[in-house]
Amino acid sequence: MRKGTQVKFNAINFIGEEIPMSGEIIGHADEVKRLWPEEFGGIPVDGEAYLILVRGNSQNYRYVAMPNEIIEVLKKEQK
Repeated sequence: MRKGTQVKFNAINFIGEEIPMSGEIIGHADEVKRLWPEEFGGIPVDGEAYLILVRGNSQNYRYVAMPNEIIEVLKKEQK
């Protein structure tokens, strides 16, 4: 999936529950590895991982989702 694609995905909260969220893909495995080298250092640079921006009321959040956590593509990136 390309940057700019809107997706619905499952985020995991601090007690391990899945919470459906929506956001925009803003990066891939290389950006994920750069931001969190210890946590995601084992994934290949060309591996499948998505950096997703979720816009909140007062703050924006970044999440990492793997392909199996993507529930639905809401809107594809505009060319």
